[in-house]
Amino acid sequence: MKKTLKRMCASILSVLMLAATISSTSAFAAQEDDSSTQPAVGNLFTAEENTDTVYSGATGDNTLNEENPSGSADIISSVDEYYNIIGDDNNGGLLKSSASSYPVNVDNSTSPYFPVIDSQGQIGSCTCWAETYYQFTYAMNKSMGRTTTPSNTFSPKWTYALINDGVDRGSNSTDCFEIMKTQGTATMGQVPYDNDYLSWSPVESIWQSAGDYRISNYQYIDMNSEDTPITAPDDSDLDVLKAALSQGEILTYSTYISSWQYKDIVANSSVPENNSHAGDRIAIAMNGSSGGHRMTIVGYNDNIWVDINGDGQVQNQEKGAFKIANSWGTDYCNDGFSWVSYDALNRVSSVAGVAPKSNRASIFQYIARIDVEPYNTDSNIVLKYTLNSKTRNYTRVFVEAEKYGNKYTAKVTPYGNGYYDFYGYDNYSFNGTANYNDGSMCFDLDRIFPNISSDTLSEYNWNIRFQDTEDDGNTLTVKDVKIVNENNGRVYNRADSTPITLDGSEQTVNLSQSSTKEAVIYYRGYLNPNIHYQVGNGSWTTVPGVAMEKSTEKDGYTHKYIIPLGNAETAKLCFNDGNGNWDNNNGNDYTVSEGINTFITQNANVPQLKINSFTSDCENGITNINVGNFFVVDVQGGYEAYQYEFIYKNLGTNETETENYKFYNKAGHWFRTAGNYMVTVNVKDVAGTIVSESLYLTVEDNNVEFSSFNVTPNSDIYTGTALTFSASTKYENVLPYMADEFSLTIKKDGQIYATPSIVCNDWNVNKLTSFVSTTWTPTEAGEYTATIAVIDSKNKTAQKTISFTVEPKVFKLVSFDITPSDGYITAGESICMTANAINAGLSGYLTRFDCTREDGSAYASYNYSYANSVNFQITKAGTYNVVATVKETPYSEPITSEVKTIHVAEKTNAVTIYYNGYSTPNIHYQIGSGAWTNVPGFPMVETNELSGYTHKYTINLGTSTYANVCFNDGNGNWDSKNGENYQFQSGVYTYSNGTITSIG
Repeated sequence: MKKTLKRMCASILSVLMLAATISSTSAFAAQEDDSSTQPAVGNLFTAEENTDTVYSGATGDNTLNEENPSGSADIISSVDEYYNIIGDDNNGGLLKSSASSYPVNVDNSTSPYFPVIDSQGQIGSCTCWAETYYQFTYAMNKSMGRTTTPSNTFSPKWTYALINDGVDRGSNSTDCFEIMKTQGTATMGQVPYDNDYLSWSPVESIWQSAGDYRISNYQYIDMNSEDTPITAPDDSDLDVLKAALSQGEILTYSTYISSWQYKDIVANSSVPENNSHAGDRIAIAMNGSSGGHRMTIVGYNDNIWVDINGDGQVQNQEKGAFKIANSWGTDYCNDGFSWVSYDALNRVSSVAGVAPKSNRASIFQYIARIDVEPYNTDSNIVLKYTLNSKTRNYTRVFVEAEKYGNKYTAKVTPYGNGYYDFYGYDNYSFNGTANYNDGSMCFDLDRIFPNISSDTLSEYNWNIRFQDTEDDGNTLTVKDVKIVNENNGRVYNRADSTPITLDGSEQTVNLSQSSTKEAVIYYRGYLNPNIHYQVGNGSWTTVPGVAMEKSTEKDGYTHKYIIPLGNAETAKLCFNDGNGNWDNNNGNDYTVSEGINTFITQNANVPQLKINSFTSDCENGITNINVGNFFVVDVQGGYEAYQYEFIYKNLGTNETETENYKFYNKAGHWFRTAGNYMVTVNVKDVAGTIVSESLYLTVEDNNVEFSSFNVTPNSDIYTGTALTFSASTKYENVLPYMADEFSLTIKKDGQIYATPSIVCNDWNVNKLTSFVSTTWTPTEAGEYTATIAVIDSKNKTAQKTISFTVEPKVFKLVSFDITPSDGYITAGESICMTANAINAGLSGYLTRFDCTREDGSAYASYNYSYANSVNFQITKAGTYNVVATVKETPYSEPITSEVKTIHVAEKTNAVTIYYNGYSTPNIHYQIGSGAWTNVPGFPMVETNELSGYTHKYTINLGTSTYANVCFNDGNGNWDSKNGENYQFQSGVYTYSNGTITSIG
């Protein structure tokens, strides 16, 4: 039964990747189609027939790039093989039946297990949306009999981050299946989807929970390799797909969606089925290899007809279609779904009059089904480890189990498993940042040792080998590693708990079980509990006992403690809060034995669970339809960790939407209809206590409008001035994968003068806003208007107009300034001269500066240059005149400024002190090594020259360079720096409370 899946032709296997992020360029396979049938949409191409609608979005399926994408997976080529895989007891009487025995119409998207249509946004995560979000959610919840909700839908962010190697260039189907098989799958409640494709969500509780939700196997379905295997809706070549879909499965497949050809289903009296689907979009062919994408088959309908050859006649070869779910939101095709005609599976159409095309291929490639493991059937024997690194791509983890001299080694996922691993991407820490970061992760050992159990665990010698594969100075630190048997609480630990640091090296650690039996205690009650215990007949711990460790390992409990029993069979224990409150089983104490024991203290005086605040980002309680609104709740009291449920109720229609409980205190919601709403949050703690609070919103349905439109500069605009036009919108129906159409029209004197290109590169799907900008340069003076316009994705329009005046290009001197502005300096100091001119339309202007003495003789000149500011020093006292001259070009007439006068004083060798301290201060000083003044010195002079200082004194230093100084109040009180005195160099200073500051 196992076969090698047939390779696709070379044109289909062209290297293709379509990450389609807005800010980066996407790569495409060579286009073989006639360009006249390929209208461009940004960087995306979609072939269209008889329609003006163009669909484009983020893709990212690399399955079609692989030579053997199915790897070692089983291949199903017949109905018999399909039923052999799922088991004869599941065949529902359809085993070996002909195609005519299958239902004519199956739609599994109407099942309560199928998730709502949603969008992958701008991330190339389509494979994980098809296989994790749609296929696995449906299959897992169906197996559990659990209705699918937003919080128990499974997260494509989880799987995509683990397999994309830190680069948003898509992924392939096998990698996604394998990570769901080995590592399991987290829910959207644990890992909500957003634009972060890097974080591994390295939280132990998330990783351990993911192990409860896994696939057990997956297979690919191989279709007939003939050019035209399907010629009618009951063709036997459709049997395997119909068998799976009619058994209640949904399937995934790869395709080149940007090469799809679409038509509309039209009503026809001879095909009654068409009436209920009239206007739906249906793909009739795939001509080309552009836009690798993975999608989901949810059903089929044998009676749907599409006029493939356009002759208006109903032909049997034109009947039948599969129903497809896409990950581009509800704006795609038929509210997020589309139809694919049976004939589109043919390489050569079976419909008369349809010409063969060399680049046509089957629209379904690498169709896959899955089996899910029953919920929580893993071994509960878990490898838990905490690593610290900033380059997770160089991390490898291996488990080695040895028994009777035989060693078994297996690599732990997800390290080194991605499609781009060999390119050396993923230089990130475990949380997706570029910084060192802890990651606490785990792995159920039954993924690599299928027969592991509590009975066989101790038969092996366990070693864990950690590798850092690159010697680059970026270290990998192993902070903690252990194997935990969650069935009985036994732990295999390292003998030495010292962290291990690796750089281009590896180290193996041995994990051994404690030789003593252990009683594992899970507890809820006191917020900060102590456990007081006695092992066997030994001594009790010292009151109040030992503080218990916070733990979320076991649902409903907040703390954990492990008691080593040694050779004893039991231990006695009780609990207290450290404040004199005890739970001792009414004086009888509690008795525990080896394994897991659980306790709850009633009436533990825990603060009441309450909501401190519940807020939204809706301004004044008003929002708009289709705007992403965010709600945040703050809680205290009760028992952490809290779970949050959000309910959105339309008060006019009483319709409600519910986001089921999740461990996240924030929620995002998009209201689709206008009206008054009540939003309620229910908060549940570990004990199951629930508190609620509501807030009220008004949701409006406003048309798109411009919130701003500006031109910069907005005044003093001259011919040749480069203008920047920028605008922002609100209430704009924005698609996640394609900007709306903007236009800019500039009129001069009422006539259209220019239509500069304006492209939107920044839009926000959550807030329904866009920002656009462009530049344009006027060459003529006059009165202008600029009108910005937009057509959004729902063909709603808005525009806004501004006016501005363009003056003829001018050149003039507008200012000439000197610093200091009063022109007073001391000999040896510098003065700064600056000339400013308007030179609209030119790149610069020439400036000359001249300085003359009072008698008119030249002192200094700075010849023409493009520097409009200079500093120069004047070394001699006197009066000087300075002037600036500017020229537009070397050959232009000069423009001379007004004359500024500079007064230069002689430089003196003196110390001037501004003083704050005694009310009637004396200054006692010594110049250089000369004699001191007579005690008490000289009275200082009162002054108000400098704010905060009351007195002033100047000491002429003569030929000396310094003076030693102290102060007194004339009454025997001295300030002499504790006898050291203060020393001042030549200059101007302030003095206050022992602090000297130079000010000139």
